[in-house]
Amino acid sequence: MTGIYYGGAIWRRALVSSAFALFFTVLLFAAANSVAIAEGRDDALAGVNAIEDGDLEEAIRLFTSALGSRDLTNEDRAFVFFERGGVFLTLGLHANSIKDYTQGLALGGGEDEGGSAIIFNNLGVAYAALGDHNNALAQFDLALGVEPGLATAIENRTASRLALVALEGTGIGGTWSHTQTTAFIFIFTGEMVLPETVIGQVRADYRIGSSTGSESGRLVGRLDGLALTGTWITETFGTPCETDFEGRNTWGKFEFIFNDDFTSFDGTFGVCDGAMGRTWTGTRIEPAE
Repeated sequence: MTGIYYGGAIWRRALVSSAFALFFTVLLFAAANSVAIAEGRDDALAGVNAIEDGDLEEAIRLFTSALGSRDLTNEDRAFVFFERGGVFLTLGLHANSIKDYTQGLALGGGEDEGGSAIIFNNLGVAYAALGDHNNALAQFDLALGVEPGLATAIENRTASRLALVALEGTGIGGTWSHTQTTAFIFIFTGEMVLPETVIGQVRADYRIGSSTGSESGRLVGRLDGLALTGTWITETFGTPCETDFEGRNTWGKFEFIFNDDFTSFDGTFGVCDGAMGRTWTGTRIEPAE
């Protein structure tokens, strides 16, 4: 994951891991020049400096002191809530972070330079860390509504959807229709039944053919995230290879990339050890029971 640039500075990133080893990137909202009132401003700017020095406890103390000032405008208070919320999130105090981000948004903050996209992303991270992936997805969608190309929010949304799939326990399970297109633009179709799994080894049977007939095949691979990679095998369908795989000499490599709700995949495949330059697509027509 790359650094994200906002307000002319590269701000610190933090990673929050879910129970499923999925990672969410946090973007800390930084706009020190937006705090414009004297006493509260001094504490707020000192809090920003404390973050840069790595003293997060002191940053919380200073931001809390700034919020106690009556001199801050709503815009300034929103900034301080966002900064303190980011520190809470970094320290793993997710409920506190949600409260601060929500209060900052209620004050109308985060509207400049795509700031609200950052805040919505971070709210999503906090919800995800608490296992509330439905609310997390709602926040990531809001972030992308403000800034559709925000790669961090896209990655985080995918991670939350994968976590929900893992909680539901079905993953790629179900019956799929699939289509292969060969090097000569011949099209073959069929159905496959994929197992209920969200990660790990996969063995699955499928049928493939055309108007002239069909035969059975098998997939042997591994699912990691949205990618299923491995080897396909058929009884006789395909170009014979010089070596066998699981007792068959008609085989090749494949890779399926699923969309993030596991309802379709775009893939490629090759023959024997050749390059995977042919297309293999699929759509789930019936989920696992």
